[in-house]
Amino acid sequence: MARHYRDIDFQPAPPGWRMIFLAGDGKAVWKYPVPGWLIQEEADDEYEPVTGTAPHDRERRVIPAFWSAAFGIELQPADIDGDNPTWVLGPGQPDPTEEEIAQEHRSVAEAAAREANGKLAGRYFDTVIAPRLRDDGKRADHISYARGKYIRDTWADPAELDRMRAHFASNDE
Repeated sequence: MARHYRDIDFQPAPPGWRMIFLAGDGKAVWKYPVPGWLIQEEADDEYEPVTGTAPHDRERRVIPAFWSAAFGIELQPADIDGDNPTWVLGPGQPDPTEEEIAQEHRSVAEAAAREANGKLAGRYFDTVIAPRLRDDGKRADHISYARGKYIRDTWADPAELDRMRAHFASNDE
């Protein structure tokens, strides 16, 4: 379940703070100044506090905010749980080098490939292997363990991934 946070305060940042996001083309970056820090607390949704919890018991976080024309006039919190920003830099810190940017793009691409391969392996396990294990009388806990092990092992075996892709391609899936 995704956590929700609501803004409860804002503190200005000294000049020079910025966020740098990776662009989707594998080369460029987008830079946004950080005008300040949002103080947020755990919430039922972005406007309502968590019900039934005293304010001092609610989780709080301090997160950099940016101002982008794409989002209108409202400050946006950095998506620290997602893919961006890639860097939050303070005054005097140098921007990332071209090699650092390229390495970050490679890391993002590798993580996306691992996630896609994991989904493919999970789908193959659930549709092909799990029914066979059930037919062999395996219990759910054995199948859950086997699924996790199968997916981890598959990530390291390109031939197994190719076999799974061929299976789904031959079944028009």
